[in-house]
Amino acid sequence: MNGMNSNVIAIVREGFSQPAKQELPEEIHRIDYAIGDSFQLAWIRAGELNPKYVLLADSAITLNRNLYWLMIRILESNPTVDGITFKSEGLHLVYGLNASESQNSRYSVQKSSVIPSWCAMLRAGSWKGSAMATPEFFLLEQSKDKTLLRIDTHAVEFDTLQWAGDLIAFSAKDLALDYEAFLTTGKPESVPPQYRVTIPGKGNSKKTFATAVPDSILFSIICPSIRPEFLPEAVESVMHQEYPHWELLIGIDGPKESIRRKIQEVLEPFIHDRRIIVDYCEHMGTGPMRSHLSRKAQGQYLVGLDDDDRLMPNTLKRFAATIMKDPDTAVVRGGIRLFGLVDEYLPARIRYKIDGISNDLFEANQPYAVSKASLEALGGLEWDKDLKNAGEDSDLLLKVDREDLKLAILDEPLYERRLSTYNQTLDCTAEECLSHVHNLYNKHNPRSWMLNDINLRGQGARIRMLTRHKSAENPSQVVCSTEFMNFQQVGNREGVVLDLELTSLCNADCTFCPRDKLDRTSKFMSLDIVRRVADSLKSAKIKPTVVLCGIGESTLHPELTDIISILSKARANVCMTTNGWTLTEEFVDKLVLAELSELNVSLNAASPATHEHIMRLKHFDKIINYCNHIAQLRHDRWPHLKFHVSFVLTQENFREVDEFVDFWSRRNVSRIWLHPLTNRAGQISENCKPAEIDNLSAKFSGNPKVLVDLFPGNGMANLCHIAKQVDFLSVEGNMLLCAQDYAARHKFGNIAYENLDSLHQNKLLRHLRGETAETCSKCSFCPDGFKVNRGGAYTIVQAKDY
Repeated sequence: MNGMNSNVIAIVREGFSQPAKQELPEEIHRIDYAIGDSFQLAWIRAGELNPKYVLLADSAITLNRNLYWLMIRILESNPTVDGITFKSEGLHLVYGLNASESQNSRYSVQKSSVIPSWCAMLRAGSWKGSAMATPEFFLLEQSKDKTLLRIDTHAVEFDTLQWAGDLIAFSAKDLALDYEAFLTTGKPESVPPQYRVTIPGKGNSKKTFATAVPDSILFSIICPSIRPEFLPEAVESVMHQEYPHWELLIGIDGPKESIRRKIQEVLEPFIHDRRIIVDYCEHMGTGPMRSHLSRKAQGQYLVGLDDDDRLMPNTLKRFAATIMKDPDTAVVRGGIRLFGLVDEYLPARIRYKIDGISNDLFEANQPYAVSKASLEALGGLEWDKDLKNAGEDSDLLLKVDREDLKLAILDEPLYERRLSTYNQTLDCTAEECLSHVHNLYNKHNPRSWMLNDINLRGQGARIRMLTRHKSAENPSQVVCSTEFMNFQQVGNREGVVLDLELTSLCNADCTFCPRDKLDRTSKFMSLDIVRRVADSLKSAKIKPTVVLCGIGESTLHPELTDIISILSKARANVCMTTNGWTLTEEFVDKLVLAELSELNVSLNAASPATHEHIMRLKHFDKIINYCNHIAQLRHDRWPHLKFHVSFVLTQENFREVDEFVDFWSRRNVSRIWLHPLTNRAGQISENCKPAEIDNLSAKFSGNPKVLVDLFPGNGMANLCHIAKQVDFLSVEGNMLLCAQDYAARHKFGNIAYENLDSLHQNKLLRHLRGETAETCSKCSFCPDGFKVNRGGAYTIVQAKDY
């Protein structure tokens, strides 16, 4: 057997979302390549080694040594056989083999009309080199004159739905190019529907809606509006276009009278420009309003704009240049820069059809420019009543797919989409979205195909959607795979730290803590609130971190060990910050027994005098002895406990930093945390001033224990790092903006009535809306500050724009 084994090369396609266990002989030579990479190159590499047999296998299938040797033995015994595979569900669902072609007897061997890419043992000399980029079309191209066998046992198991979904997600473009090349010599009916991938928009349709393009194109920008907050920015983005030939139609979609007056007020500075047309209407919804405005438009091309978004300065210029270059272009699409909850670029994706089924139902559709003639010929903008009269953009692109109208894609940011509490998408329920999927497929699917089921899988802030389509005409299926932003989860709590204020009491009175501004009616957090927190944490996908800190001294809570135990049983990594005045060996024993993970002592000094001055707390020597003793015992007594000391840097204690670092570097502590002083949103005493610490990171770079916490990697010009990454629950269970909000001016709900996910989302959205701007604008940690816009509305300044 070993002699035969040396003549075999395995070409394994990796990267499937559900990899399976494969037990191939260790000595076999493997050539791995990623799904989406060129199979042609892997085949050439295999051919250079002159093997007798080549195994094609996808990492999504199970395959053990016995099955491997079984295929080898059959090929050795049958020299006229060119390839062999195993019976599997995929042969029926993908290749359409009916039941009569499939036997149930164990290890019976039958002739097969096809051999699949997921598992095939090939006699190398029978298969030529190929220009095909996918193994699917490599096999289809050369199988017609081959003798192929199928071992009729369900030995190869894999999830056909996920396999086909991965194939489309990563290899759609290569499949489309291979299919196009295959049709030059082969027949389309010999290709399984799953592989009949085409790219719509190449202008091959018999139906065209040509538009006579004059020397200059007039763009009609249509903007439905029901809110005033960001409308001026949307209008200004149009007025600042580098391309001058446009009209802006703003449809005021029947808001209540007070909102209508605000809209009139913010539009007042713009109405002198005759290119801007404002139409006040009764409420009808986004889709009907866009349709209404499109009928009034005078331009040859229409561009959609939401009232809280912005066009880039060169958007119309780039659209115009593309259309002038090819006047047959019906639609031009560009990329999007998201800002708000996330700052990310989303390119306009290539759209695909699989046997006539549109693969991309919906994505971030704007920006696009569509010729008015094409829009009218397609029946205008149509919306979905089940989706709050929205969804008209997706419907339009599906109609463009269906008619194969010419479409151009510009891979550059031409639109800025704001993610805020005003996004209508955030209000849509899962039921409404699923209904929308059904409605779109029922309307746009080819008659031969029917939507069978929908599979959704969350991947952070994105959702992957697989749809399975069945045909009454043949046993095959088609799986479509698309990915889209889950706008309701872009502010999810993955990686967010929860800061719990167990008590509003403290036995210290630090100069950098304006406790006189604190106004809490409760003294201690109740166990009911803690249990509610724990219940909310249990659903977290990754182990959450809870810090017991807040404004008070956590060790004063009479039920501290019970609280730690409740949270740790909810899989939380429980950390605590204390001033250290009670840290006896016996006390730490209780904390660790309750499963405390990390303990940080806020010392802020290296001498008794400075400690008492900074923290108004006596017994410095006793606290240092406690900490020193814990550090000595930690390795043997509490090996899993991380033990830190911290130092808030001010002008009053800065001279002791070196002594502090030197002392604790020689102790068994996990981290020495030096962090800058914030001004507590403008509430700190003028006598307490921050120290210049710019050189500290470089100074202590050689000491792995020292962390100078300047929050590196904040990176977002429009969102505070603390607001995004730290949730603060007050002693009363209220979600506050952060620990700087001593007076609890900004409350976003209570854990007694809502879970942490909804509280976090509400906080982020209202922060981005600008509701916390008056507080944040005074904070020294605010990344870029805030500005006051027209009408007194606060909006977050974007660093790239100002």
